[in-house]
Amino acid sequence: MSLESSHTNKSGVSPALRVSSSPTVSLMNLVAPTPSPANTIPNQSQTKTTTKKETRTPASTTPLSPRENDLTLFPPSQTIGESLTSLASTTAAQLEQVWDVVGYTPEERASQISDLLLDMRRLCEAKVAEEKSVEEQFRRTIAEAREEILVTSKALNADFDHKILEDCGQTLQDELSTVEETLECLRNVAAEATDDLTDCREKLITMYEALGSKVPKTWLDITSDLTHSRRNDFHQQVKETGEVVATRTNAVLQLLYDCQHLMNELRINDTDDQMTDFDKKIMSSLIHSEDGKVTIRSTKESANSTGISSSTLDALTNRVTELSKEKRRRKAMLSEMGAEIAVLWEKLRVPEDVQRTFTISV
Repeated sequence: MSLESSHTNKSGVSPALRVSSSPTVSLMNLVAPTPSPANTIPNQSQTKTTTKKETRTPASTTPLSPRENDLTLFPPSQTIGESLTSLASTTAAQLEQVWDVVGYTPEERASQISDLLLDMRRLCEAKVAEEKSVEEQFRRTIAEAREEILVTSKALNADFDHKILEDCGQTLQDELSTVEETLECLRNVAAEATDDLTDCREKLITMYEALGSKVPKTWLDITSDLTHSRRNDFHQQVKETGEVVATRTNAVLQLLYDCQHLMNELRINDTDDQMTDFDKKIMSSLIHSEDGKVTIRSTKESANSTGISSSTLDALTNRVTELSKEKRRRKAMLSEMGAEIAVLWEKLRVPEDVQRTFTISV
């Protein structure tokens, strides 16, 4: 097949396409745009009249064919249309030569062209779908950013320009940039408040765990309210809970000291069957420093520390009571035995210094 056009033929007929038996012309007809003044490529005489100082812009009344270096100077429709027209012409000529050599029939050539056009259509549709996906992603990102702005500003009780929540006719890129600028400021303030509240919450969790209690839910929420008043409330709660821990620690220290003193008096030690696992924790829970201060090994219960939980406080109180009763029982027993021994000493005329030595040892 051959494509031929002329400015005029011998019979005076206007320019026309002469089509041979090959359908290759279909490829060019489908992709070539209809000539119009708006997309007519200037001839050489027009190009020569353009001075070097002139700048070509998309608004030019006589746009030039896009080249690799100036694709951004022309509308996409013009760039794609002219590029595809050129590509289709080149491809048609090359296919014409190959098919002539191979000897394809018109039907075979039509089939090849049909497949080529389908491939081109699929490629174009895929590109459009890809760009629409990008558009949707922009819209989703903008919507999520606006939602975060609403949530964060509410948590901070902060004001902002509500116009950014509306579509103002900007491009999606400009709109996203505007939204993210506001969001970034809110995020910075929220991050500072969240860090402060997180630190307070961790301290509360540690202290409540030592006390053997659960942290109230109101002190676990560090996202819904990030205002200064809320942060002050957290700091006040940390202070008050710290005072409770200090008071509890002092009470446990006193009970531990009383238990150890009673156990030493009663000679309850590791070799005694009366010593329980809890007694072993009692004996190892206190730390005596060189300056005479006594502190608890750990506010949390462990293998060698009773901790300061409410259950520990109850257990220590009960153990002091038990040891005190045992001490009184033994004293009563010794008193009875002492009376009997005194009678025997009197009968046996035991010297007073011997009696005194025995009494001290007991």
